[in-house]
Amino acid sequence: MKALKDEIESMEKEGKISNPVTFTEAQQVPYLQAAIKEGLRTHTATGLPLGRVMPPGGKMIAGRRSLKE
Repeated sequence: MKALKDEIESMEKEGKISNPVTFTEAQQVPYLQAAIKEGLRTHTATGLPLGRVMPPGGKMIAGRRSLKE
């Protein structure tokens, strides 16, 4: 959080971003973009569940047998 705040303050002082920051400007803030991408990587924002493809007879996952329906 400190690194992001420092980057934003630095870019604001340099006149590279405004207050409030626009979407286009936010795309040019490297640490912010990295934080957003990491958040999406760890907490996928998909609204649709992804199906699982399993072999015939099912698969052992975390000690539990998952059977193909």
